[in-house]
Amino acid sequence: MYPRLGFRSTVFFYYLLLGLSLFSCQKKTQDIRMPAGSDITLVWEHVRNARNDSIPALVRFSLINQGDTPLPSQGWAIYFSYLIGPKPAADALPGLTFTRISGDFFSLSPTTEFAPLVPGEKRDYEFSGAGYSTKTTEGPTGAYIVFTTADGQESIPELIQIMVEPYTRAEQIRMGDADQKPLPTAENAFIQQAEVSLLPASSLTPVLPSPYQWKWGKDTFQLTRRVVIVAPDTLQQEARLLNEALRLALGNKLDIQTEKPANGKAIVLELRSGAFTAQEAYSLRITADQITIAGEDLAGVFYGIQSLRQLLPLEAYADDQSVCLLPAIQIDDQPRFGYRGFHLDVSRNFHSAASVRKLLDVLAFYKINTFHFHLTDDEGWRLEIPDLPELTQVGGYRGHTLDESNRLRPAYGSGPFADPARSPGSGFYTRAEFIDILRYARERHIKVIPEIDVPGHARAAIKAMEARYTRLVAENKTEAAERYRLLDPSDQSQYRSVQNYPDNVLNVCRESTYAFLTKVVDELQKMYADAGLTMQVLHVGGDEVPTGVWQQSPLCQELLAVDPTGQPKDILTKYFLRRLDAILEQRDIRLAGWEEIALQRVPRPEGGYRYDPNPTFLTDNFLPFVWNSQGEAVDLGYRLANAGYDVILSAATNLYFDLAYDNHPEEPGLYWSGYVDTKTAWRFSPMNMFAAVATDRMGRPLGSTAENRSSLNLDARDHILGIQGQLWSETIKNPGMLEYYLLPKLLGLAERAWAPQPSWETLPESTRRNVQFDRDWNAFANRVGQRELPRLDYLGGGYQYRLPPPGAQIVSDTLQVNVAFPGLAIRYTTDGNDPSPKSAVYEGPVAIPADATVKLKTFSRNGRGSRTVAVER
Repeated sequence: MYPRLGFRSTVFFYYLLLGLSLFSCQKKTQDIRMPAGSDITLVWEHVRNARNDSIPALVRFSLINQGDTPLPSQGWAIYFSYLIGPKPAADALPGLTFTRISGDFFSLSPTTEFAPLVPGEKRDYEFSGAGYSTKTTEGPTGAYIVFTTADGQESIPELIQIMVEPYTRAEQIRMGDADQKPLPTAENAFIQQAEVSLLPASSLTPVLPSPYQWKWGKDTFQLTRRVVIVAPDTLQQEARLLNEALRLALGNKLDIQTEKPANGKAIVLELRSGAFTAQEAYSLRITADQITIAGEDLAGVFYGIQSLRQLLPLEAYADDQSVCLLPAIQIDDQPRFGYRGFHLDVSRNFHSAASVRKLLDVLAFYKINTFHFHLTDDEGWRLEIPDLPELTQVGGYRGHTLDESNRLRPAYGSGPFADPARSPGSGFYTRAEFIDILRYARERHIKVIPEIDVPGHARAAIKAMEARYTRLVAENKTEAAERYRLLDPSDQSQYRSVQNYPDNVLNVCRESTYAFLTKVVDELQKMYADAGLTMQVLHVGGDEVPTGVWQQSPLCQELLAVDPTGQPKDILTKYFLRRLDAILEQRDIRLAGWEEIALQRVPRPEGGYRYDPNPTFLTDNFLPFVWNSQGEAVDLGYRLANAGYDVILSAATNLYFDLAYDNHPEEPGLYWSGYVDTKTAWRFSPMNMFAAVATDRMGRPLGSTAENRSSLNLDARDHILGIQGQLWSETIKNPGMLEYYLLPKLLGLAERAWAPQPSWETLPESTRRNVQFDRDWNAFANRVGQRELPRLDYLGGGYQYRLPPPGAQIVSDTLQVNVAFPGLAIRYTTDGNDPSPKSAVYEGPVAIPADATVKLKTFSRNGRGSRTVAVER
């Protein structure tokens, strides 16, 4: 009998405790007794991945009835999300039908051959198929059961238990025979981390990201509550933010004055426009008597303040200090790139306004100046638009539904309950909340670029506007109902998006589509204006429009008849972008999008297509964000820049923070473009993309040469405006997970976006390059371990960053241990128990008794621990 709650030693177990209220659904019928959802358990075992074309993946699962009532032969369905892993054919399971409803949302329902599952019974199933799964988090999630009566009335959904068997064998962890990555053991981690070692704190660069120039002085400045802040009227906002930061260190705010006092110590803020060679540049001087921060502009002063905050002793972040000693220093600094961006997806799973503000705080602290706000996608519309309530009332919620007339279907494990307090699938920002976020970002010198993803990835908008259409037709307001409709009801086109939706693309041939987009853009502009800002850029997505779309739409057939040459998808996408750009151009808004907006498909002689820069939109000032850095697309950003496009490099291989840190089965995240840890983000090479990644996702070496790819022309370098990290939210379901995926990867992004180009970036593969690379990484890793992570334990109330598990090996009965970020505390046990904050601290090689099992964890200053690793003698 499987347990109802808790962990077993052989079972990794999720019990989704989300609550049991919902909807205006019918209760279970009283004449037929049904088991409770909590009586039903789905046990899932991913037995192996597909090794090759002849040995497919294998999955086993069981249905268990732990109650005292049979699960009947008919009249029920189990619903769940299942994103990664092989899928069975519809008829592969005796007595059950496995159905993809849409996206990653599936159901299991009985066929006429299903016999009742009696109390205490465990029924086993097995299927094989293509694909792979390497993470315990990739089993079914958000599972619930619904009972249906003969007359079609549904019961209230009830959660069921899901138990995913652990992934412990190589055939579960490796993605087939071609996978060359080392298995995720403590011994292999020790080898991979061998290039890092503890350095003296005095040898480390004092600020992150690294400043352009700096040198230590000889004195110290005593920061006490008697120090005053001196700032002109133009810098009062920066002075207030500095004062709030110092209040957290000293326990009290300082006085702010506009004139420097005759006596006493001061922190002086100055604006020196024209005195520097770059926007956002600053200088910081600390002497025994005064701290002076001067900036080229307001942002420069603000960034000087962030560097000053990093010079505070770590103790000042943990507890109030009566005196903080700051070392004398001279810093002259300016950014490498004017665009330093971070993207957050709040559609796949929602993140509250409070989480966004906390994110903006840490972005500003590390000198990130642009926040790309992905507000809409297939799985959610997250921004209130006046006069279009269905966008958020329907498009902002996910839960159990038969027809999506009042909410979207579940996705990514969001479950049956359309309640933001119970599910990350539901929620939206009110107009007032969005304006507050804009103001909060402005105060921290962060520009917000909203993204309204069209024409693909628009399912939430489409379903919401259909709900609006239905409501207004019922009110006999047909003309109003048609005004913002986004689909052609006569369209019989067959397509399937990358995320497996057959209905997620706007009909670009309807005039009402452009009326809708105009309405949304105008309302966004008003929100920016109310925040005291001007919306300068709108990111429109423009990516992943599936083949087959619009081909059977009568409205589009009329439009295609005017220009019948070429592929319908290409013709109509170009038409759509021209129409949308005209709307934006009238409002002085620049059109940005993923790289597809600036590409054209060119047929290959051998079949298929290649993607080349599209000269059509060069004069329209389109701004492509280039995410595809895999395989033959590694030079895509360079080809667009060489063609004359401004480009933001957003490389998935290095800067997609939702990709897992490593291949350990308990490490959450995706891995379709490889694995991204802090080192991978740090090694991103904007001017040498060919050396940005050491291996592909299978662990095969890539080398660092162009290999017949296009290099970046010298006269095109200015078209690389900057770089951006992305955090997509399919697997991120709460604030702690957001921070775990974000940090410390963000530190690598910040270093590459701001710091001067490292000496190794453009060098060819050589011993010299490798020596410089390893030296620089060791220094950076020490800065992260000795200063940045300890500070993040307390900054902004503390961030739940990922702690790297230790690497360990036993050689000649002696335990040897290392860690990715030297300076972090490692604790261990030899009795088989998991380490706690009170366990022994590893300080050097330790003799290990015979037959001992050593377990180790990395710990933060506030007692959080990493994943446990084990080694045996």
